[in-house]
Amino acid sequence: DGSMSAISVWADEVRRNTEWRFSAGYHFVNINDACEFHYPENCPDGRCVIGAIHNYTHQIDTTNRKLQLFKETVNEQSGDYIKVQQALKMVIHFLGDLHQPFHV
Repeated sequence: DGSMSAISVWADEVRRNTEWRFSAGYHFVNINDACEFHYPENCPDGRCVIGAIHNYTHQIDTTNRKLQLFKETVNEQSGDYIKVQQALKMVIHFLGDLHQPFHV
């Protein structure tokens, strides 16, 4: 099933795999008791849900620009296609995480 609701859980499913273990800290952000977010303090080195959304959105944009610039045809087995597909799955998931009270 390729629906958005079906792919929205992909990031939780893969973070247990060795290849994706690095992403475990991307699923939340810790903020202070005053509910104030300060990027350098709350998301050091971009390793929080806010940084992950920025990173994966940038990956999508960069890859799409490259494809348009070189007028490349993308097939479903290409590295660029897979990279964009995974980045979209991450963005969809992390936008959902932002709306979870215990993730922020």
